[in-house]
Amino acid sequence: MQDIAEQEIARGISALVADMPTRLDGDLTIYRAAELRQYLAERVDAGDSAFDLSGVGEIDGAGVQLLLALDATLTSAGRRLELSGLPRQAIEALAVCGLDARLQVMTELRA
Repeated sequence: MQDIAEQEIARGISALVADMPTRLDGDLTIYRAAELRQYLAERVDAGDSAFDLSGVGEIDGAGVQLLLALDATLTSAGRRLELSGLPRQAIEALAVCGLDARLQVMTELRA
């Protein structure tokens, strides 16, 4: 009986976690581009399409390119990239590049 209850709890937790966006932490910069590219590819392969950027500090041109590549990959797979928790500097970087309208931002700006 206890095994069945534990299995049900595990299934419930798995379903809850599956609906949560993948959180990115640290900087989205050239210094981490290769690492992040691999990580994002693994997350897309795992079925993720929603990403929480509230833990991101800095973003540069390479970070913007990563987001565009992520968007292109998901679009070609018939999925839509959903970004949430973008720090102000990320939104400003996207706006400077004219990409703010292309990438979907799901939540309000962070200070």
